[in-house]
Amino acid sequence: MNTSVSRALVTSVAASGLLLFGAGVASAHVVVDAPGATQKGYTVATFRVPTESDTASTTKVSVTLPNLKSARTEPLAGWSSKVEKNAQGQAVSVTWTADPGNPGVAPGQFQRFAVSLGP
Repeated sequence: MNTSVSRALVTSVAASGLLLFGAGVASAHVVVDAPGATQKGYTVATFRVPTESDTASTTKVSVTLPNLKSARTEPLAGWSSKVEKNAQGQAVSVTWTADPGNPGVAPGQFQRFAVSLGP
């Protein structure tokens, strides 16, 4: 994986985690995997999100992106996703929210959230 793409993704995840922590929302040890990522290319990044609480589920996941040309989420049963864009049309974040009736990621479990990313 290209170092600059890896750093950008890791930085985005870290920044998102810090924002969540500062806002008083539970944070988790999110891991991102983007095999074969190349600079100025497209890749699929998978965010592995565990629920680390013994008493609460994860019902929302937000990831900040580094102003990318393209971001498309993979459909995930029981979850809705939204890609936020800036005034230039660049993808700046993606948020997955558990649908009504979906308990989310239960204690002791994890979920994978995939997104296709481009330059």
